[in-house]
Amino acid sequence: MITGPTIAVTILLAILTFLLPRRYILVPLVLTACFVPADQHLAIFGLHFYVNRILIVVGIVRIHTRNEARPITWNRLDKLILAWALVGAVIYILRRSDVQSVIYKSGVLVDILGLYWIARQGLRSWDDLDSVMGAFAVSTIALAPFVAFEWATGLNPFLPFGAVITLIREGEFRCMASFRHPIIAGAFMACLVPLFIGRALTCRSKTLYWSAVAAAIFIVMASHSSTPIGGLLLIVPLVAAYSYRRYGRHMALGFFGSLLALHMVMKAPVWSLLGRITIISGSTGWHRVALIDGAVNNFRNWALLGTDSTAGWGYYLFDVTNHFILEGVRGGLLTLILFVAVLFVSVRITGGYSQRRVPRDQQWLSWAICTSLLGHFIMFLGLGYFGQIEILLYMTFAFAGFIYEQNALLTAAGAAKHAGAAHLRPAVKDRVGLVG
Repeated sequence: MITGPTIAVTILLAILTFLLPRRYILVPLVLTACFVPADQHLAIFGLHFYVNRILIVVGIVRIHTRNEARPITWNRLDKLILAWALVGAVIYILRRSDVQSVIYKSGVLVDILGLYWIARQGLRSWDDLDSVMGAFAVSTIALAPFVAFEWATGLNPFLPFGAVITLIREGEFRCMASFRHPIIAGAFMACLVPLFIGRALTCRSKTLYWSAVAAAIFIVMASHSSTPIGGLLLIVPLVAAYSYRRYGRHMALGFFGSLLALHMVMKAPVWSLLGRITIISGSTGWHRVALIDGAVNNFRNWALLGTDSTAGWGYYLFDVTNHFILEGVRGGLLTLILFVAVLFVSVRITGGYSQRRVPRDQQWLSWAICTSLLGHFIMFLGLGYFGQIEILLYMTFAFAGFIYEQNALLTAAGAAKHAGAAHLRPAVKDRVGLVG
């Protein structure tokens, strides 16, 4: 259910969603992702209205009532997002075959497609995108003192808003603030780090974004979770590879080729390496390995329509801490393939745009979004997404959708310029002939 303070915050955020200038329409959702516990909701006649879902509905109403909707030319990423969401919903409903599954998946579709549509409507220029980045930066800096208090005292300051008590592992506090779990808090912030670095290197508000980088890294460390910390250690070198981004395809082929070679020569599967990585004492890398083993060994049980439970796969494997497997469990192999396609196209378009002859700040921001998506890819291997980090993921897909649109406009402008130049060439030749 929902607490009194959260109701007050939800009302305030709904008012802001309706009244703020269009370029700031995503700011209330950013604030929700950073400060409102994701499980807070109103339950009415069996329907669950989560705070982010309420704001999405308000945003849709605002866009239509204020005639702010614009025609969007559907690109490949838009179509893949729609296909992934709809196929996942249909397969889930077919498997469960009850009214409750229809209600549940209808809400999920609002979360995915509603947020993606609002973001695609709201992001019309690079300035709009910068406004969202700024909102994330300010929110991260504002969140850091609350996490510091939790880290020092073991008391979660967001308890009045429905957050859970601070967890402890090996005698160390695992801070989570408003998030539903420490690993979610850490992964959320780790995936924001490249976005902040990208802006810090190219915009005038360097102090803001470098402060946000420091705050995000602190929250990652305070989460005391191996997946976010390990992911951050891999994300930062990816950001630093900006100068070598043109070799991204070769690096990807080399990476996956190396994994395949290791899989062929190792006695154990290549994913067993996840169990050998220990960053934080008490980590459960063995669980990640066992989960992948279970998915492979039970492929026939989930490939067609997914499965209702993975508890039979092995000890403690009801907890699906791998988002790729979670997509397959929820919607079968087809849903998983579509999800991977969404991720692949998003990375390809953002990485590709960063190599075009555009202003340096656009190159850097596009590369930052690309590395943030790769950061999500890393997190998927050790975390099944839930809660606020889903808002960040869907919003990042929308960032990629915006860049896809910008890339198409740039390509069309270049083609028109080339066609115009070709049209003028015969006339130029005629003049030369007359002069001669």
